[in-house]
Amino acid sequence: MSQSLGENSNVIHVKFDKDFYYHKAMEKMREQDFGYAESLFKKALELSPNDFVIIPPYAECLVELNKNTEAEEMMFNQIVKENFVTDYYFYLSQMYIKTNEPNKAFLFGLRYVTEEDDQDYFEEMIQMFEVKYDDQTIVEEEAERFVIQHIFQYLFSHGRLQEANEYIDRQRAKIQEDKHIMNLKAMSMLYNSQYVFSSRRRHTRLEDNPSDIYALCHMTLLLYNTQQIERYEQYLNQLSKLHPINDEESFKLGVVLSYLGKHQPSNQLLVPLLKKAQAATPQLHHALSYNFYHLGYLDEAKRHWQRFEDSVQYHSQLPPWKIDELKDMLDRHVLPLLKDEDYRYRLYGIFLLGYMKHRELVMSHEIWEVLESLPDYERLYITYTFQDLHLNKLGFIDKGMKLIEQSIYQKYGKEIFVSWIEHAEMLIADNESIEQVEHYVAASIYIYLKMLNKKITKKEIKDTFHITTYRLNKAINAILSI
Repeated sequence: MSQSLGENSNVIHVKFDKDFYYHKAMEKMREQDFGYAESLFKKALELSPNDFVIIPPYAECLVELNKNTEAEEMMFNQIVKENFVTDYYFYLSQMYIKTNEPNKAFLFGLRYVTEEDDQDYFEEMIQMFEVKYDDQTIVEEEAERFVIQHIFQYLFSHGRLQEANEYIDRQRAKIQEDKHIMNLKAMSMLYNSQYVFSSRRRHTRLEDNPSDIYALCHMTLLLYNTQQIERYEQYLNQLSKLHPINDEESFKLGVVLSYLGKHQPSNQLLVPLLKKAQAATPQLHHALSYNFYHLGYLDEAKRHWQRFEDSVQYHSQLPPWKIDELKDMLDRHVLPLLKDEDYRYRLYGIFLLGYMKHRELVMSHEIWEVLESLPDYERLYITYTFQDLHLNKLGFIDKGMKLIEQSIYQKYGKEIFVSWIEHAEMLIADNESIEQVEHYVAASIYIYLKMLNKKITKKEIKDTFHITTYRLNKAINAILSI
């Protein structure tokens, strides 16, 4: 009788945990097999995503493979999460030395030295970079500002706007008051359509310096977004009279004016910056795209939008022409449905609104007012649609509309959706089982198209929805018998 596997003493059980992959990766690093090491580090990190032991050598491995950006971003993400922040300043400094980026190496290194009080590393950097300066405090503040800006721009370029704002909020109070840092946050909040500032703080700054262009921009945006129209017009008038004294102020004012719809004066400030350092910032091209579009230069608008997208990897923004298309669709198709006297059409309008991508960018005050004035039944469906509330009956109706929207039969327009709503409510009232929706939707479409004398076969429709003839016939009979 053969021995069972469990009794075989020669079987070695290997535990493929993060330690196994880590130690194997380090072995391959020593052998300079960096490609294999990378795959092992990746597996180790998947099992322990924030592991400080794994990440520095993993980053080193990536640098060996000329994947410098990946290595950098891996450590940035840890800093954003507040994991071993000071240590990652050091490792980033070391990485930048290796990748021949002396400015970054020195400034990240100085952040490490400031936080850790590592005088040995400080002396090493002074000798390495041959740096001399009179006021260490000023240089340390510059390093702090540089690091914050650098990590902020990384988050911004990946569309992580909320994280970017929260990252700044965690910095010490004095650095948050720095005009450069305030400008970064203002820009991010503007792009995120969440422009909420402390009115008291901005007002105080303006009292101290009425010509403070940054405080004035922020206050004007605050009033605009909170719809304090009279005060907004006063501040906008004051803002329009200011003359920026440098490129940075021109950039700030130009972007803000673009956001406020003042496209011509915005262009006058921003176009000259295309030959300056600001040309590398995505915000500049975003604003110029909007300016040129609204001034009637579509090709130029598209060119700047492409430059914006080339510099921002992930974002939720839409070009201005797409926004106009969505607004037109809402005004011409959705709004009339929401205002219809028949609640079934209103339900279909809510469905279209919920199904629509980027709706938050184009929702008008008129639509919000209409939604808020709807009866309880429709408002319940709004809650289901917008907040993912679990509702069996409305969920049954909604799932059916989604199936129609995804099928070839959506070409028949709103009436086929309204017909489904009517059939669905009849089925619910008759206490039919609503756990599965496909066969009822198929039956509803079949009945509707037959009423219109359209050529439709049961085979065609059952194949579309992947149901049996038996289930289709049963559903048809259920609807017709009510």
